[in-house]
Amino acid sequence: MTKRGAYQKAKERKNKISVILFSITVVLLTVLLLWTIVQSAVTVHNIDNGTYQTYSGAFTYRVDKRYGRHRSSLYHFTLGNGDNLAINASLVENKEKLENLETLTFCYSTFPISVMGHHSVIAISSPDGSVDFVTLQDTRADDIGKIWVFSILFALWFALCTLVFLIPLLWRIKRKK
Repeated sequence: MTKRGAYQKAKERKNKISVILFSITVVLLTVLLLWTIVQSAVTVHNIDNGTYQTYSGAFTYRVDKRYGRHRSSLYHFTLGNGDNLAINASLVENKEKLENLETLTFCYSTFPISVMGHHSVIAISSPDGSVDFVTLQDTRADDIGKIWVFSILFALWFALCTLVFLIPLLWRIKRKK
């Protein structure tokens, strides 16, 4: 036989767990949106001020194809100086020439885009500058677009979270009166 009130305690425990999981999800999504905005803003700042890092020399790379689609594929470059870079494959032009060259010139952001220390590629060109695989202007335009989109998403997310947390609070105040 169950104790008196056991059902109510189990229900309250389940509600607390769901509130905790919801709060963790809210925090993680907020951090993800802010991280993307800050990373893109730092990249644009690096391009505008010329404070990006430059490397010219040997490299290795691998292509990570996700979900079988080309637009979600990523190039991961490992430079001779030990830095790791990542870029969306759809931003890279002249992929056939890229695979044939042994040395390239990389410009990359000072801000890591992941916890694993990958940096964002700003520009890639051949050592003599004759072939551009990724240009500064394209990267800048792409990052400004990201800033706008993720800022709008963040504003909507913040408004939704405000409503979700304020409505129950207002209901409690009305009940007490």
